[in-house]
Amino acid sequence: MLYVGVDGSKGGWFAVAINDKHDWKVDLFTTVRELWDKYSTAELILVDIPIGLLDNGTAWRSCDLKARELLGTRCTSVFMAPCRQAFTAKTHEEASCINKDITGKGLAIQTWSIMRKIKEVDYFLAENKSARQRIREVHPELCFWAFNNKQPVLSKKKEKSGIQDRRKILQSHFSKSDEIYEYAKGKFFRNKVGIDDIIDATVVAITASRYRKGLISIPEQPQVDSTGLPMKMVFTLE
Repeated sequence: MLYVGVDGSKGGWFAVAINDKHDWKVDLFTTVRELWDKYSTAELILVDIPIGLLDNGTAWRSCDLKARELLGTRCTSVFMAPCRQAFTAKTHEEASCINKDITGKGLAIQTWSIMRKIKEVDYFLAENKSARQRIREVHPELCFWAFNNKQPVLSKKKEKSGIQDRRKILQSHFSKSDEIYEYAKGKFFRNKVGIDDIIDATVVAITASRYRKGLISIPEQPQVDSTGLPMKMVFTLE
């Protein structure tokens, strides 16, 4: 079986796929639809993007709050997901105002920077109900937390020390992670796929590959949004 980890990058959607024999490959897709066309038969596709959005009520999804709690001092790496109404905004300021009207909280610029990708995934899952069974939300820092004995990686992922710390963790859990890193680093231009994108997609793919050993969902009883999408993140301690 094939297991896929996906991270949004400047070039689109960067994916690392691993099979049961620990063979791997990397791809860059312009759209989520292209990714799905390639990997629709995969056992699991984990994506670093909010899946399931609030339409009203509290500003934070329960899964975001739980992830922030587990990450402790690294909690700021988990951004508040937007309400679906904010999709209509043309600017960050407008999106923040809409979100505040609906949930009582504005939006961080980091959330606005990935709004197009959040919208793309949301629309895709609305149109492709079968994909809902294969595509799930994940957060790379939560995956690293789980693989690091439930301790957050304190170094920043875009700095040299952060890259080294995360690569060491990856290598300890998947012996071919350095191969993936070096190959992807040489194959893609940095204005398409960043070093952090390679590292994030790899830890997500390793997490997906442990699917049969069991994934942990937070929260255990997830909220369900108005379109029927569960709002949860997954990770594994195996």
